[in-house]
Amino acid sequence: MDRVPVNGLTHKCSQIVLGTSFFRSEFQDQVFEIADIYIENGGNVLDTSSVYGFGDSERIVAKWLKTRKIRNDILLISKACHHFVDEQGGHYPEKNASTRRVFLRI
Repeated sequence: MDRVPVNGLTHKCSQIVLGTSFFRSEFQDQVFEIADIYIENGGNVLDTSSVYGFGDSERIVAKWLKTRKIRNDILLISKACHHFVDEQGGHYPEKNASTRRVFLRI
C-alpha cells in the first residue's frame, strides 16, 4: 500500500484509512484480525470516534494497539463535537469536546 507525506506529520500516511465504526469488544478476535491484516498490508491510519459503539470502538482499538506495541507507528484520526443518537433515538451533542479531552481520550 502506498504511503504519502502529509504536511505537519512526521510519518507518511497510507492512502487507505481503516474505519473502526464497526469495531466492538464482543468481536475482539475478528477486530484484531482485520487490523492485523490492514497493518501487514502497509496501512497505518485508523479512523475512530467516541460515538462509534458509544466508545467501545476506541476501547478495542486501544487494546489492540497496546497488545501489538505499535502505537507510535499508527496515525489515529478522531473527531470532536460529534452528535450521537442514544438507544431511545434521542440526539445529543458530544459534551466537553475540548482539545485536551480529545487528546486524553486517544
